[in-house]
Amino acid sequence: MTFAAARETRQITKALAAKLSGKVRGEDRTVRRDSYDVDDKRANVWRPIGDGTVGGAMDWRDSFLQTAREYDDHHRGDRGVRPLGWTGIRVLEMLLGVRGVPICFKTGRLEPAIDTLARIGRLSRTTVIRALARLKQHNFLRWVRRSQKTDRKGEFAPQRVQVTNAYFFDIGSLPKNVRQRFRDLMSRRAQRRAAHATRQHSTPPLPPAPPPVPSSPDLRDALARLGAQVESASTPKGQYPAQGVR
Repeated sequence: MTFAAARETRQITKALAAKLSGKVRGEDRTVRRDSYDVDDKRANVWRPIGDGTVGGAMDWRDSFLQTAREYDDHHRGDRGVRPLGWTGIRVLEMLLGVRGVPICFKTGRLEPAIDTLARIGRLSRTTVIRALARLKQHNFLRWVRRSQKTDRKGEFAPQRVQVTNAYFFDIGSLPKNVRQRFRDLMSRRAQRRAAHATRQHSTPPLPPAPPPVPSSPDLRDALARLGAQVESASTPKGQYPAQGVR
């Protein structure tokens, strides 16, 4: 009996035993609660980063990271305990594409695996999970769980598997003062970008004016004779053939 045939036989046996015992397959135990199918519109939570352009997204990212760092420093506890911590800031940097995690600025699509974050950030899986929880607790990150159908429909086997979370950022969920700080930083960066663009597209400088011509005929003649003498005093072509000067 081949492996495939043996597997099919086991599945048929399990299904028959479940039917005889009155058991009905329930939700897959490997799928977390409140997980939406990847094709469910409720799992489509991504939003453009900034205005979706590279320049606008970079301004948004830098402003958001600076806001998070300032928040983490301002709310430091008496013993130096920070609400986000350096691991939280590192994970946030990775999610925003600073450390190699792919993110689409145009759509905001962001779905890295926890193991990927751990590998790129050189952190343990547990550390990444705790950092994500702190970011979510302080409203610097949100996500939805997702699942996907398997290709084992009709079999007495898992019908769904857990897939990576869909991560997104919601500025509106931040505290009012933190949200205002972020907007101030964005405004400053937008002003600097506009000023830089204005300088680049400004009218180029005029070419230097030609040297003035003396009004006196005698002075013009004297300058012309001086120029001729300087030109005649230069080294004639081929004067030093032995040295290869031509």
